[in-house]
Amino acid sequence: MRFEVTDVAPLGETVYILTYMSTLQRNETIKGSLLNLDSDLQSEIDLVRQYYEFKDPDSGITYLRDHRNLLPVLLAGRKKVDEVFGNGTRLILDLVHFYDCPGSSQLFVRIATPLSTEASYPLLTRFDEEWWLNASDQTNNELNFTLEFI
Repeated sequence: MRFEVTDVAPLGETVYILTYMSTLQRNETIKGSLLNLDSDLQSEIDLVRQYYEFKDPDSGITYLRDHRNLLPVLLAGRKKVDEVFGNGTRLILDLVHFYDCPGSSQLFVRIATPLSTEASYPLLTRFDEEWWLNASDQTNNELNFTLEFI
């Protein structure tokens, strides 16, 4: 709670008015903004879940909540993978922890392909050159795309 000088009475007495309600209203406004932020975040995560399989959904979703900057990149990446590798290409999100560097991890998008290495590496190179090399600037080295041969 805080007090503010809001008016001076005619006899020179200072009138203090408790502004607790306005503080409460501000807190409610902030809370509402955070709820909208959470709602937007959940909507983006739900979209990612439609387009990607999670190797470990709990840790993957937690990672995405903590690294929200990856969500638009993942959504755009889905479109580019479909363009380069074909519609409906399976994409698997796999969170990898680097044990030699505690606290360090990276989310890998594994592009599942039945193609041979000779057929798939030129596609990955095209994907990198046309999109990923520029898009990766937005990821702080927290995301990578790679091939998974099936």
